[in-house]
Amino acid sequence: DLEGDVDPDILRTAFLNTVSHYPILHTCYGRRDQLLRSWTCENGPEAYIHDLSSIDNDHNETIHRPFNLETDLPVKLHIYRDSTESTHTRLVMIVHHMIADEKCVNLILEQIAYHYVALTFRKTPTHDDIVKDAMIAPLQQRSTDWGPSSMS
Repeated sequence: DLEGDVDPDILRTAFLNTVSHYPILHTCYGRRDQLLRSWTCENGPEAYIHDLSSIDNDHNETIHRPFNLETDLPVKLHIYRDSTESTHTRLVMIVHHMIADEKCVNLILEQIAYHYVALTFRKTPTHDDIVKDAMIAPLQQRSTDWGPSSMS
């Protein structure tokens, strides 16, 4: 759940940008020439924006549709927002267990947040910016946790 004035279109773009930076998130898997193989998916990621005030029966089919790893990317995003109330947004990311554990999912969510903030300031971060920030933030946190004040 996200509180505050979240722009669902920017959030969707942040997700699409994140997926484009990580090859495993835009890879399909299956049999080709009788061998198990992986390849870059031709289909783009599934990223839906739903208005909670008008969800219909087709929605259940969309969110519960299983992955077809020969044609679908192994990650999907659903953004829920009530058009009558703009301060609450629910983000549901569905990731195939084959490509991610809890740490990876958290990393993906951090990258989506990073892209979202950058896009709200009309900047497009490079992959190097993201990697650098992902490496620096834990070091900054560690220095805070392990500083002189924590040794008393």
